[in-house]
Amino acid sequence: MHRIYSARRSPHLLLLLATAGAATPLQAAQLEVGPGQPYTTVQAAVAAALDGDVVNVAAGVYVEQVTITKGITLQGAGTDLTTIQAPAAASLVQSGGDWKNLKAQDVFAIIGVKSAAPVTIRNLTVDGNNQGYLPDITYGDKTLYAFEGISIFNTNAQIDAVHVTRVRELSTDYGNTPENLPPVDYPALPQPAGMNHNEGIMLEGSAGSPASTVTITHSKVSEFQKTAILAWGPTLTVNIDSNTIQGYGATLYSTGNAIQIGSSDLTFLGGAYGDRRGTYATVTNNQILDLGLLIPPLGEPGYYFNPGLYGPAGVLLWEAADGVTITGNTIASTLYQPSWHSSVTSADGGWATQAISIYNSPNVVITDNVLSGLEIGVAEDSSVPGSVLHIGNNSGSNYVADVWGSAGNDQIELAPTGNQVVAFGQTDNGIDTLSNLLVGDALYVIGYAYDGPTPSVNGELNGTPVVDFSGGTVTAGDGSNVAGHSVQITTGTTTQLYADTEGDSDAAELTVELTGSYGPDNFALAGGKITVVAAAPAATTGATSLQESSSAHLSGSVRDYGAATTASFEYGTTTSYGMTLAAAESPLAGVFASSSVGVDLTGLSCETTYHYRLVANNSEGTSYGDDRTFITATCPVTITGPNPGGSGDISASLSGGGSGRWIFAPSGNGIDETAGFIPLSGHPKSPGVTPPLGYLFAYGLFDFVLIEGEAGSAASLTITYPEALPEGSEFLMFGATTSNPTPHWYRYPSAVVSGNSVTLSVTDGGSGDGELTANSLIRGQGGVAYISATAVPTLTPWALLLLAAGLATVVARRRLS
Repeated sequence: MHRIYSARRSPHLLLLLATAGAATPLQAAQLEVGPGQPYTTVQAAVAAALDGDVVNVAAGVYVEQVTITKGITLQGAGTDLTTIQAPAAASLVQSGGDWKNLKAQDVFAIIGVKSAAPVTIRNLTVDGNNQGYLPDITYGDKTLYAFEGISIFNTNAQIDAVHVTRVRELSTDYGNTPENLPPVDYPALPQPAGMNHNEGIMLEGSAGSPASTVTITHSKVSEFQKTAILAWGPTLTVNIDSNTIQGYGATLYSTGNAIQIGSSDLTFLGGAYGDRRGTYATVTNNQILDLGLLIPPLGEPGYYFNPGLYGPAGVLLWEAADGVTITGNTIASTLYQPSWHSSVTSADGGWATQAISIYNSPNVVITDNVLSGLEIGVAEDSSVPGSVLHIGNNSGSNYVADVWGSAGNDQIELAPTGNQVVAFGQTDNGIDTLSNLLVGDALYVIGYAYDGPTPSVNGELNGTPVVDFSGGTVTAGDGSNVAGHSVQITTGTTTQLYADTEGDSDAAELTVELTGSYGPDNFALAGGKITVVAAAPAATTGATSLQESSSAHLSGSVRDYGAATTASFEYGTTTSYGMTLAAAESPLAGVFASSSVGVDLTGLSCETTYHYRLVANNSEGTSYGDDRTFITATCPVTITGPNPGGSGDISASLSGGGSGRWIFAPSGNGIDETAGFIPLSGHPKSPGVTPPLGYLFAYGLFDFVLIEGEAGSAASLTITYPEALPEGSEFLMFGATTSNPTPHWYRYPSAVVSGNSVTLSVTDGGSGDGELTANSLIRGQGGVAYISATAVPTLTPWALLLLAAGLATVVARRRLS
């Protein structure tokens, strides 16, 4: 045995580690394979390796099979330099001696992996050499085995920078007859056979085994047969990122899926059969190119037809785990021409190329993919009740439909841009919920029919659509009785769309819920399609609120019906209005939303009746809401008096009162009379408590008593002084508060000092009401004050010491609290 170590393992070191129970692992050995190296075959080096070792395979072609049961790294000199190639079909042996997959197929892998420790394979090519047709004498039934490029069972593994190619059998293996040869205009590549086996990379996580994760990055699979990458089993997670899968462009027989996640449960068959469901995967940033099962039309060279034969899928999910993510991929077919016969649109079966196909896999996320040149973008063949199929921001073009729903009640979120088609069968669709159905998008109903022995092909029977909405109508209705090949809708924040698909007048056969607000004018009917178009908006004038003497808030709602819409309010003292103000929310995006809009009016006349209405406008027309009226609040009460602190007058205006109206109590010096503008001291209603030290009241106080307002309501006061108020001015109130019932001075928090005025709100029984009782009576007094530097005496040194001692005592007390 030849072993090359990156650090020599001495017997003394081994003894020391064994006796000390050391946790530090031995350093990895580097086992070299190639001409002139210790190992001339890859399998010999792998057999000699221990967990953690690295097997380096030099440039060259190594014709052999490799079985890995240890946690090693197998790496070549590069995908264009090192190749492990399959032996001739007659010399292939079953991996591990007896390995079977969960389909009970005997596994013949070029590299087979089953290890308790992680395995890495990188920087090499795995070449099947087209040896996937095993001799009839051992496998007359070709479904009993699987020829694989790399097979990994219940193992944490990474595949990086690996090219897997030609893992297949050929159509000519079944006879070199004309029907097995492609037309002359097909790509000049050997055609793979259509037998349902043989995969480029096969991954398995069986029930009862520990959870395992396999990551495949920066790799390529080409010239494959049934599937390029197949992953199944309930304990498996697979991350497939930044790889390239190259299809043929056109094949006659092989369905040729690029990636398949999950499969069905075969446990009931016993033996090696098992549960292949529940596989979780992320499929991100891959290039899946030139898939295509392309059968020439009837009578043309190479024609082959097998009803029910499924076409290829870029990504196939079959009973996969919850929340599989498919994002950032390009799934495109540059060589593709739409086939003349599609399984999803033809009465007698057929085929269709699909970018993404989903069967019973919940909550799949499909975003930011480019899906182009395929008959179906996303096909959901069967859904899981209660799950959400999230489809967003995918771009590209497809022949039949971007999305094909199933019989379940699906929730489908479309991309916010582009003209997308969501297809349905004529019956048995469930009730799907669609969001982001925008102008240019369409619902496409495809029917199946026969005219004697002639089946409908691609939704048409003898050149006429089986489901033809041409000449139908779109009206409001609940779907209980819809005219033949017509549509009814109910509107609201969501819209129910009901379509008659059978051409009779009865209950709708198709019901779709649209997230958004649509009207009958938003749908155009032609052929099998119900296409979304923009329509004039709808405006509903709402109520008025926050009415004051000179201001009010107007409200309403707008349905944009698919086009960018402006919203504005017309208002004035007559139905001629005369003034217009845009709503704060205008303009509105054309996303079929019902939007609440509003505007604040100012500068109104008090105690005046105003008319108003909402106006909505878009490229399709203008809509006017109903005329409504409101009356501004009563004109504010104002009193004026001389400035107690100097020249000029001071005025105070009053508004508010809820269902009543606050007014000033009659002038006087009694407890329930308004004294108005009084000096800080010397007046009968002047406070008997000196204000805080340093505050100067240059304009005296305002004493007020308010009556006749609704109990508990607020009053708004604006006091205007003859000159701009000094910087730093505050408004101090004197009276009782809820936190201190003894009359005292306090800063009034709601007062706003600006320029030469102060605005404040006082509440009956609460803030600013000195009597603290909600009884339609407010008593209060206060005034503008500011701190004057000359009003604060200079402290002597002894006083400063005493002040410091006092502060220290306060701090000490706080520390004890």
